[in-house]
Amino acid sequence: MDLMAGGDLKYHLNMDKQFSEERSRFYAAEVLLGLEHIHSKGIIYRDLKLENVLLDSRGHCKISDLGLAVKMETGGVRGYAGTPGYTAPEVVLSLHYDTIADFFSFGVMIYRFLCGK
Repeated sequence: MDLMAGGDLKYHLNMDKQFSEERSRFYAAEVLLGLEHIHSKGIIYRDLKLENVLLDSRGHCKISDLGLAVKMETGGVRGYAGTPGYTAPEVVLSLHYDTIADFFSFGVMIYRFLCGK
């Protein structure tokens, strides 16, 4: 992995309290591209959160820490993984889920970008 000297998104959100719409769109687009790449490999990330998105020295995002990621199975996977507050309801309820659960976490991130909560 490249040196990510820019810190993580949680650090920057704590410093700035919330992001502008333009900055939020930029980060969201870059995270979405990374998530799309992970999903294209048949992997469910399962722990998308501000702390796991790192910035390089130019402010570009990379998703880090694939420790909870799993290979997608036919019919989805089960089992709790993730961070409270970011975890999709189907994960919390121990239902079968797939890559869609990552998009719930992505939505939480966007909410936090814009609202600072």
